[in-house]
Amino acid sequence: MRLRVLGLAGLVVLLFFEQQLFSQNLEDAVRFSTPQTLGTARFVGMAGSFGALGGEASAVNSNPAGIGVFRSGQFTSSLTFGQSKNNSVHYGSEAEASMGFGRLSNFSVVLSEEADHPDWEFVNAFFSYNQQSMFTSKSKFEGVNNQSSLLDLYFLDVIEDPDVTVESIPDFFPFGAGLAWGAYLIDTANGEYIHANELHGQTQGREDQERRGIGHWSFGVGGNYRDKLYLGASVGVSALRYSSTSTYTEEMPENDPNTFMTSWKQTSELNISGNGFQLKMGAIYRINKYLRMGASFKSQEFFKLSESYTNILEANWEDRAQTGAESPESLNEYKMRSPYTIGFSLGAAKKKLGAINFDVDLVDYRALQFSSMPAFPVDFTDLNNELSSTFKPRFNFRSGIEKPIGPYALRAGYAFNQGIQNTTLFDRHQFGFGFGYRKDLFAFDIGYGYAVSNVGVRYIHFAENINLAPSQYQTEQHQLVLSFAVYLK
Repeated sequence: MRLRVLGLAGLVVLLFFEQQLFSQNLEDAVRFSTPQTLGTARFVGMAGSFGALGGEASAVNSNPAGIGVFRSGQFTSSLTFGQSKNNSVHYGSEAEASMGFGRLSNFSVVLSEEADHPDWEFVNAFFSYNQQSMFTSKSKFEGVNNQSSLLDLYFLDVIEDPDVTVESIPDFFPFGAGLAWGAYLIDTANGEYIHANELHGQTQGREDQERRGIGHWSFGVGGNYRDKLYLGASVGVSALRYSSTSTYTEEMPENDPNTFMTSWKQTSELNISGNGFQLKMGAIYRINKYLRMGASFKSQEFFKLSESYTNILEANWEDRAQTGAESPESLNEYKMRSPYTIGFSLGAAKKKLGAINFDVDLVDYRALQFSSMPAFPVDFTDLNNELSSTFKPRFNFRSGIEKPIGPYALRAGYAFNQGIQNTTLFDRHQFGFGFGYRKDLFAFDIGYGYAVSNVGVRYIHFAENINLAPSQYQTEQHQLVLSFAVYLK
C-alpha cells in the first residue's frame, strides 16, 4: 500500500493550471468570437444578408448604417426555438446527441424623425437586444479503445517528473493525475507505480454539454443624406454566460481478469461570465435607383471575464467500495479582446421585384488577445505571440433574396463561415428560408435556419508514443424564429 499525505502547494497549483489555461482560453476565445446568424425571422430567413439593404432590426448589428434606412418608427420582438445536434464516430462506433433551446432572440425599438434640414431626410435612433451567440450544444463519443487509456497519460505525468514523490502527487497534479491517485486508479506495488487499466480494451466515452450564450444590448443613431448616403454608428454592451460539463468515462469488459476496476469517470465543470464592450460604424451608398453598396467596421469586443473550474473523479471496483477525489476550485479573471471585422456589401432593391444582397466579412483572428487582471497575474505573452503568428484572417460570406407577393414575402439565403485550422471551429454552412406577411402597421414573419459544419476531427485524449485514431464529428443546428413587428407612424 502507500502513504497518502495531503498538503497545500498553492504556487504549484497556480503554475500547473496556468499551462492548462492557455489551451482552454484559446478554445473559449474562438467560440466566443464565432459569428452566428441569430435574431429576427426576416434576418434568419435571408441567412443574415442585409449589409447593403438595411432597414432590418437584427441587420443593424452587422452594419449600423441600416439605422438610417428606416423611414418610420418600429417595434420588433422575436422568439427562437430549435435544436442542436452532434454526430460522432469514435473507433468505428457512431453516436448522436442533441439538445433543444428556446429564447428571446431579438427585441428592438426604432424612433424615426424627419430632419429639419434641406439635405438630411431622416435622423433615427435605435435600441435593441439581440442574441449574439448561443452555446446550447451536446456531444457524445463512445467506442472500444484497445490502444490507450487516459490513465496512461496520468501515469506518465507521475513517473516522468523527477521532482514528484508519492506525497506530492495531489499538489503537482490537482486536476488530473492527483485525482487518479486519490481514487486509487494510480497506486504503488513492489516499489513501482501501477495503474488500474494497463492492458486497455475498455469502452471509452466522453459527453459534453454547453449552455447559455451572449446577449448584446446596443444603442445607435443613423441618418439619411439625400436618399443617397446612409450613415450609422452604435455602442454595444454584451453579457456573456457560458457553462460546460464534460464527463469522461472508461468501462471495462464484464469479468475482465486483468483488473479489479470495473469503471471510472471524471466530470469537469467550467463556468465563465463577464461583460464586453464594442463599437460599430457603417455606411450604405446608393449607386443608382436600385443598386446599393455598403461597408462596415466592428471593433474588437473588450471582455472582462471570470471563470471557475473543478474536476471530480469516481472509480468503481469489484472488491471494494467506490473511491473518488475532488480537485480544488480553480478561479481566474482575465481580459479578452475578440477579433475586429470589416464588412463589404452589394445589394439591389425594387419595390415590386424584391431585393437581393451579398455580404463578405473579413474577421482578423490575429487581433485576438488576452491580458491578465491584477488579482490573477498570468503571463499571456507566449499565447498572444502564438495567436498573432499562427492565426490568419478568415472570410465569411452571406447571400439573401426576398420576393414580395402582394402583402406576402418569400425569402431564402445562404451563408458560409470559414473555420480555423487546429481548433474545433470548422467550416460552417447555413441555409435560410422565410415567409412574411404585412398588413397596414403590423407584420408577422417566420424564419427557418439550418446550419451544418464540415466533418472535423477531435482527439478525446493524448497518449505518448501512440498514434491514436482521431474521432470524427459534425454539428447541425435547426432554428425556427417567429417575429412580430409594429410600425409607428
